[in-house]
Amino acid sequence: MKLLILLGLVLTISLSGQDSTDYEANEFQNDNSEYREEPNHDEDNDWDTEDQAVTDEIIFYKDHIIPSGEISYDNIRIIGGDLIVDGVVKGKITLIGGDVRLNESAVLDGQIVVVGGNVQKHKNAVINGKIIQSNLQEGLLYRETDPEENIQGSSDFELENRSERARKSWIHPEAPTFVYNRNEGLLLNVYHKRWDRRSLSSFRISSSFGVRMKPDHTPDYAGKLTMERTFGLNRNITVFGSGYKEAQTDDSYRLPLNENSWASVLGRQDFYDRWDETGWEAGIGLDISRLKIKAQYGEASHDSISTADIWSLFEKNRTLRHNIPMSRLDKVCDGNRQPRNR
Repeated sequence: MKLLILLGLVLTISLSGQDSTDYEANEFQNDNSEYREEPNHDEDNDWDTEDQAVTDEIIFYKDHIIPSGEISYDNIRIIGGDLIVDGVVKGKITLIGGDVRLNESAVLDGQIVVVGGNVQKHKNAVINGKIIQSNLQEGLLYRETDPEENIQGSSDFELENRSERARKSWIHPEAPTFVYNRNEGLLLNVYHKRWDRRSLSSFRISSSFGVRMKPDHTPDYAGKLTMERTFGLNRNITVFGSGYKEAQTDDSYRLPLNENSWASVLGRQDFYDRWDETGWEAGIGLDISRLKIKAQYGEASHDSISTADIWSLFEKNRTLRHNIPMSRLDKVCDGNRQPRNR
């Protein structure tokens, strides 16, 4: 009886050990099987995720940031903004007039197209995709960056420093906030905006807008919009186009504009004659230090500006002279004298 119980116990232990061994062997085989199949499974999920998550997006005048740990599958177009990458780019991103910064943790598996901007890349950024850059700053430049070119972390896209003179537009200078005279009354230039990516872009858009207010007249407006394309490190060559409505004068050589405004405020004295001009112009400018040369073509309509009874601190009874009649201005134009100083 004891022998039978002992044999039964041994048989039970033997079977239990065999089941445990078989289970561990099967589990190891299953783990190996799952390990071998995992890349294909994840790859399918990645493709499914990409197909479902890809979107088309357009961003105007705003920077776009891809943070660390984020994967972007989107097709993005950025106009007037910068791209800052800390994560992974698997889609296609196009920039017009903006710069690209690939930081240390950035991974590019897709494509980045840069038109009119620059690319700054950290030496540890990984480039598995392609960067296409078109830039006129150094002449006509077209550059493609493939993975092989970035193994050593080349960063030949870095910007050079421009002079302070090159940061300001002489084609569309910023107008004074306060202008006061007998023709426009009080002109408040309430808006002036210059967009050139903090002087980093060779494209520049300048816009200004002002309101004219004078006694016994309906408020009027004046403004200008200019688009410029500059060439050279110090913007020595400029191609431009403008649309405007402004008061023009040939008398700016007599007195600076700000001083003429103060003369009107303090002594009811105005040294300028003016006319109103609405039109457009396009041309090319050459800036060589203090020498500036501009050739342009434009079309404009001219109109006279009435004289207003402006207020002054002193000489309140001084008589204000009237402007030259427009008929005389037309004759001056026919006499090869341009009725403006632009």
